[in-house]
Amino acid sequence: MTSIQKRLMHLERRLQCDPIVLEMPDGSEKTITIGSADGVVALFGRSMQELEAGVGFSRDVDAIRRSIGGTEKGGHMVELCRALMNSPASMEEEISQHA
Repeated sequence: MTSIQKRLMHLERRLQCDPIVLEMPDGSEKTITIGSADGVVALFGRSMQELEAGVGFSRDVDAIRRSIGGTEKGGHMVELCRALMNSPASMEEEISQHA
């Protein structure tokens, strides 16, 4: 494989995007477009950092938090994020920070 082919393969991997379709409480759908599988892991990490910081959520993370369902390619990271952000412990923390 030539160096140009390797570079093209690398670029294709970087530009490849996988959508996450979120089901919102009002029946609408919101799509978040991220990179490949590493992007889902990064989104999970960012959601946990924002939850721990307690200063609010970015648009994508807040959409996941407010969603009631979702589909993503190859896993259930969105459900895990939502469950952790809406757990009783995190809700108590959020209430105590705003009191």
